[in-house]
Amino acid sequence: MSKISKHRHYSDKRAASKSSLIVKVPIVLLLMILSGLSFLAVATLFALRAPFPLSLTRSLSLVALYIAALIGGLVSAFKFDRPESYLCALISSAVLTLMILLMKSITEKPEASLSVGLSIVLHVMIVAICLAGAKTGERIIAARSRRHKTRR
Repeated sequence: MSKISKHRHYSDKRAASKSSLIVKVPIVLLLMILSGLSFLAVATLFALRAPFPLSLTRSLSLVALYIAALIGGLVSAFKFDRPESYLCALISSAVLTLMILLMKSITEKPEASLSVGLSIVLHVMIVAICLAGAKTGERIIAARSRRHKTRR
């Protein structure tokens, strides 16, 4: 195979990768939202059994959000190869963070919000946890492939 045909094959693979990224990022984002809502429902049931449920709402909703981000990172690792999994996790978690910030700016009263520094840290953690989920997913995939190689 000549150098030109190898280059064309590589560029075709990159173009296919970009188009699959456009298709799979919304799927990962939708799975993150659905898993976050399901964990939020479980957290709500847990909080309703507590003596003071309002004191648990913010912390349990953050736990549900972080679990959803971890699941989004794992799903992106299982859907893509190494560089694309990180990119998918980064894009989907950034979009989720922007959606949350937009909803907070519309619905939350300013006196009820957290300090700006703490809010930034909590929202950056969404992206970090999603990327950690992608890294964990890659390690799971690598461990599976090593296990299958040793069994052969």
